[in-house]
Amino acid sequence: MVHLFVALLMAVQLVTFLGMRYAIEEAAHRSLREELNVGSRVFDRLLLTQGQQLGEAASVLSADFGFRDAVASRDRKTVRSALVNHAERYKTSRMALVDLNGVVLADSLVLGNEGRRFPHMDLMSTQTVSSVTDAPAKAGGEVVSGDDAVARIVDLLEEAKVI
Repeated sequence: MVHLFVALLMAVQLVTFLGMRYAIEEAAHRSLREELNVGSRVFDRLLLTQGQQLGEAASVLSADFGFRDAVASRDRKTVRSALVNHAERYKTSRMALVDLNGVVLADSLVLGNEGRRFPHMDLMSTQTVSSVTDAPAKAGGEVVSGDDAVARIVDLLEEAKVI
């Protein structure tokens, strides 16, 4: 009789232990899911804010008269210098000027990149030049990965007025 009582007590304790363990694991998983969701929302907000700041930086650069003049006169050295300075000012690792055909006209990071095809043209705006009067950069831009790196592409399509 004592053995039966001890066995029953151990069975009750085992069931209680397993129930408590399951409840604790479920609570931990639920808490982790909630924290990951919050972290994801914060990260998304940070990406959006950073993308908007980079879009504003692109707008500021494209509105600069000196930069526009250098682009119009095809002064690659001045364009590259402006891109390098602007990249440093806005703490970006790279800025590039790409034409509508996807050809790199200037690059702040790679000197010999001019004339090469921009690898991410599929992420660039698909608007036509005639429809972009004062169009802001896409909010947030696009995030791409490759070559063991992740990058954000913020594009700004500017209308060129031919005189």
